[in-house]
Amino acid sequence: MLGAAALLLAAGVALVVLLSQRGPSGAEAGRESGGGVSGSRVPAGVPVGEAVETILDAAQARIRAGQREEASRILGEGVRTYPEQQPLRLAYAETLVALSRPAEAYDQFLAALTIGPRTGETEFAAGTMARLTERPGLAIEHYVAAQTADPGNPIYPLYLGQVQRSEGLVEEAKASLVRVVNLQPENAIAWGTLADIWLGENKLDLAMQHIGKARQLEPLVGTWRLIEARILKRQSKPEEALLVMEGLSEAERRQLQYARLIAECHAMRGEMERAVDGVVRASEASPMDADLAIEAAVWLQRIDRIDEARACARRAQMLGSDRAAEILAGLGE
Repeated sequence: MLGAAALLLAAGVALVVLLSQRGPSGAEAGRESGGGVSGSRVPAGVPVGEAVETILDAAQARIRAGQREEASRILGEGVRTYPEQQPLRLAYAETLVALSRPAEAYDQFLAALTIGPRTGETEFAAGTMARLTERPGLAIEHYVAAQTADPGNPIYPLYLGQVQRSEGLVEEAKASLVRVVNLQPENAIAWGTLADIWLGENKLDLAMQHIGKARQLEPLVGTWRLIEARILKRQSKPEEALLVMEGLSEAERRQLQYARLIAECHAMRGEMERAVDGVVRASEASPMDADLAIEAAVWLQRIDRIDEARACARRAQMLGSDRAAEILAGLGE
C-alpha cells in the first residue's frame, strides 16, 4: 500500500471551499427577515441576505485576527438562526476544518449539500471529512458525486482512486487513476500509485513504465525511489536497486521501509553483515522507533549476534512493541 502517497495527498491538497462563496442561498434569501445573532451585531428585522453577509464579515474579521474559536462560535450561532443558508453552513464547516473538528465539519458540509447547490467542491470537501473520520464508503460516494459534478477536475478521481484502493476496489482504483493521468499527465501521485498497483500484481514492465513517469516528474521524492527499487529487486537486480536508493536522504534511510529494502538488497548480494549494520544504524539513529528496533533484532538474529539482538528486542519491548516478547522468546529469554 502506498501510504506515503496518501500522506502527500492529505498534506498537499487543500479543501476548495472558500468564504468567497457568498450570497444568500435558498428560496427565502433576501425576502424573509430574521432576528439578530449575538456577537455579529445583526439588528432584529434585517433582511436575511444582509444578515448573512454581516455574520460572514464578523467571522472573517475574527479569522484574520487569529480568533478561529470565536469565528466558529459566531458561525455556529448564525447556522442555528438561519439553518437554510448554505453560505453560513460552508463557512462554518471551513472553520471547523481549520479547528481539526472533521466530524462536525462533515455534518455542516452535508447540510450545505442538502440545501444546495450540490457543487463538486462541496461534495469533495464532504468526502474528505468522511475519509478523515474513517467512513470510506461515504467518502467514495461524495468523491463520485464530485467527479460527476465536475468531470474535468483531476483532484476528485485522484482522491477517489486512493480510497477505492484502500478498500480493495483495485480495478475501480485503476480506472480512477487512469482518468487522472488523462486529465493531468503531470500528476506524479497518480503515476506512482498506478506503478505500485502494478507491482502488487507482479506486472513489472508496466510498473516500471509508470514509476518512470513519476520519477521524471518528481525526481527527489523518496517514495518513487522506493517503488522503483522494489521493482528492480523483484526483477533480481539488487545492484540497480541500491543505486536508485543512493539518492535517499539520511532521514529517509532511517525509516523502516527504506532500511529494510536496502538490507534486503545487500542480502541478495551476499552482504549480510552490511545488510545488518545498515538496519542497526537506522535503529540507533531513531531510538524511540519500536518497529525499527524489532527489525534490527530480527536481522541481528540471522547472523547470530544474539546479545545485540536481545538488546534491540528489549528496547522495543520498553517502547510497547507487541512482537518483542515473541522475539525474545526465540532468542532464549
